[in-house]
Amino acid sequence: MKHAPLFVLPESAKAPWYQRLWVWGRGQPGAVQLVLCGAALLTVVVGLDAPLRSWARALDPSLNTLLSTFTALGNSGWAIVTFGLFAALCGWAAGRTKGPRQATLWQARRMGLYVLTTVLVSGGAALVLKNLIGRARPLVPDPGTVLAFRPLAIEANWASFPSGHATTAIALAVALMLVLPRLGPAFLAIGVWVALSRALIGAHWLSDVLAGAVLGASVAVVLHKLFALAPAKQSPRILRVAGLAVLASLRALPKALRA
Repeated sequence: MKHAPLFVLPESAKAPWYQRLWVWGRGQPGAVQLVLCGAALLTVVVGLDAPLRSWARALDPSLNTLLSTFTALGNSGWAIVTFGLFAALCGWAAGRTKGPRQATLWQARRMGLYVLTTVLVSGGAALVLKNLIGRARPLVPDPGTVLAFRPLAIEANWASFPSGHATTAIALAVALMLVLPRLGPAFLAIGVWVALSRALIGAHWLSDVLAGAVLGASVAVVLHKLFALAPAKQSPRILRVAGLAVLASLRALPKALRA
């Protein structure tokens, strides 16, 4: 009995439109990608950050409460626990199974490790960048401008760019979209809504959300390619390297704070 692979590379001619879009983006020169992302981000900063914040302040309080509850999905804790347990259980079951089912379980474990690594790496990268850049959140009293910065402030109010929740939400959505393409539109819609909720409740500027989305999607695409090419039983090596990198970055933050 044949089992459909969990990993479907987006180069397939029958891939959905959003996978073909990733193929196009990955095929562009790095300089072109940076220019396009930078231009889009600058346009948002100049034209939309302040107006969207003013509009969001006028939203009904009950809607803000709903958005605040929904935005919790961007917290990486539940995803780390869920997919970590999923990968562990699949690995345990695969070691006690033979035949086609064992191959399917190894693939399922690789999927879990891929999603787990994506969340860890994207979240760690966002945490380091936002504290290095030190942009003021919209809630900071009278920052003077949407472009107020205190690099290395290591304070929550000055750690707005990029949005960590948006990074995690989009990274998770894109990762799940790539491994389960039939459900891709649903995953992407939820991820975009969670990311946008960060700007609507005033926790971030819209440009923070956009930057987090670009970061999260980039990490998901790069790691997907690595995991898709790596043998199933070697995936934990990738996870260990990614985990050590994230832990090293987290340990560096308290030192910067003391300095």
